[in-house]
Amino acid sequence: MQSVDLTHWRFSFGGDPRFRGTPLEEPPKIFEFPTAIELLRYLADDDSQQGAFQSCVRERLRVDPVARGWHRLRTRIGGSTHFKSYRRNPNYLRYHDAAVAISAGHATAAQKDLVLGLDREITASRVVVPAGQMLFHGRGDRELDELAPYPSFVSTSLDPTVSIYHAIKRQQQRTGARATLYALTLESPLPAMWGNGGSLEEWELLLQSRLTCTASQEHALGRFDIIEASIRP
Repeated sequence: MQSVDLTHWRFSFGGDPRFRGTPLEEPPKIFEFPTAIELLRYLADDDSQQGAFQSCVRERLRVDPVARGWHRLRTRIGGSTHFKSYRRNPNYLRYHDAAVAISAGHATAAQKDLVLGLDREITASRVVVPAGQMLFHGRGDRELDELAPYPSFVSTSLDPTVSIYHAIKRQQQRTGARATLYALTLESPLPAMWGNGGSLEEWELLLQSRLTCTASQEHALGRFDIIEASIRP
């Protein structure tokens, strides 16, 4: 199985070609990052051009042959039962609360049906993310690696800038929260549900419940922290 390459990022901003060879010509500003972690470290301390970075990341993913192949294999949302329901607010919380109740040992039969149903749909997905692939997950706490296994489902993205948005949003929603971005490397292949239907926007891949995340390196930075971690069943 092939992975989506998330290394060797190069961004070029400015340098309008219309002014080439004139007194108004300015050289483009070049940014190069050997890894996604280095890109994230930069964006954690400087958000002045995050929109421009995000546009370039999305364009790179749009033409990536592996990402496009996963998109073609996606489960159609209209053909699902639980995944279609899970994507609607506030149903997401119903599934999350049900997963937590199962972990705590006091779930109702209806709650068990919700979690089992969504897990089955994820497991049946034709999109299988290979071992070694890095995915990104933004949140406002450290529960993903503090709870083993993590009881609920894990919404990840191939686009690191999408996860920055979600991490900062979670921080704004909760008093005392800290924006935290996980860079997750899969230890074994995992099925995933493509989360945006036909859209190529957030590059979401929803992973099953009860995965175990192990942090290996932490970066305490400006706008958000970065946790490098592995994830496995």
